[in-house]
Amino acid sequence: MELERLDRPHMYGTDMYWCACISALLGERERAVEFLRKGFAEGLMHWFDVDLHCEIGLESLRDYPPFQELMRPKG
Repeated sequence: MELERLDRPHMYGTDMYWCACISALLGERERAVEFLRKGFAEGLMHWFDVDLHCEIGLESLRDYPPFQELMRPKG
């Protein structure tokens, strides 16, 4: 909850990334995907070399359709 309350735009979504990992590990898949969406909106993939396809903390999301859709290439 502490990470979720942070208001630090200079973190470029890394706080949302860690919230997503924690939520996924707790089995809160919908919440985890929402945190990832927020992280992307804040620049997560642009500023950091984050490979969400390999992140062990997000393992429980691999077969979750909203996560699969989020990770599908756009454009």
